[in-house]
Amino acid sequence: AVVSTQSTGEKLKSDLARSGHSMGMMEELEPKATLRAIEMDMFGGQEKDGKSETSNKLIFSVKYFKELEELRKFVSSVEPDIKQLCGTVLQVTFAIRKQQSIGNVIVRNRTLSETKPEVTTDIGSRSQKCGKARCKTCPFLFEPSENITVNGEPLLLDFSLNCSDKNIIYIAQCTICSSLGQKLKDDTYFGQTMTPMHIRMNGHRSKFVIDERLLFEKSALSMHCFLAHKSQFSMEFFKLGIVKRVRPVDLDREEEKLIQKFRTNICGLNRIVVVR
Repeated sequence: AVVSTQSTGEKLKSDLARSGHSMGMMEELEPKATLRAIEMDMFGGQEKDGKSETSNKLIFSVKYFKELEELRKFVSSVEPDIKQLCGTVLQVTFAIRKQQSIGNVIVRNRTLSETKPEVTTDIGSRSQKCGKARCKTCPFLFEPSENITVNGEPLLLDFSLNCSDKNIIYIAQCTICSSLGQKLKDDTYFGQTMTPMHIRMNGHRSKFVIDERLLFEKSALSMHCFLAHKSQFSMEFFKLGIVKRVRPVDLDREEEKLIQKFRTNICGLNRIVVVR
């Protein structure tokens, strides 16, 4: 049994190394993983502070590759060996790193001083719809009456803005995954754009294509649909909203603040899409 377990572990290391992980780093982290398993056993499956919401998860961040589904099935098949090694049942999760987004690559070369709107914190009661007849974003915007939660925390939108505004931080939330019962959900993405919001959404929408070009890897939204519910592969399954408008030079900082506050870089669609 020991020989079988060791060979299984070596194959798992080999597959993870092929997907972009450093063997040296895995060797360094292996003792820590063993120590954590011992602590989990001592404390009855909970962390020392009693919080166990994510303590039974083992997350690997990997690059997307064609044999990913085979690797996932293989890991599922060796769950008894993993339990024997760790002393508890672990949920092995693969976090898929998408390709670099082309969202703002071109517009970031524009002069940052083109426009300098004042930062607004006024939350009004108007709709965020621009009202243009041919706008494809308006039908999918949150309404003022809707309550928005991200990983159990409430989020307020700025309804003094609409989808024709630029230099904004926006939210996109998958309606399929947000309807699930658990508190933490892989359903929300925070993004930024220096262009009008509806133009940025058209950019996301153009990536909902499945062909040899792999365009879906260019957007966190399309990649999420492809991996989480491929049969419902459409931008129409996302609700959209504008969180705030900021100065162009503050876009990166304000986006990161929201990502960290609502933990969408851990349980969400920011830069990774979780495959279970």
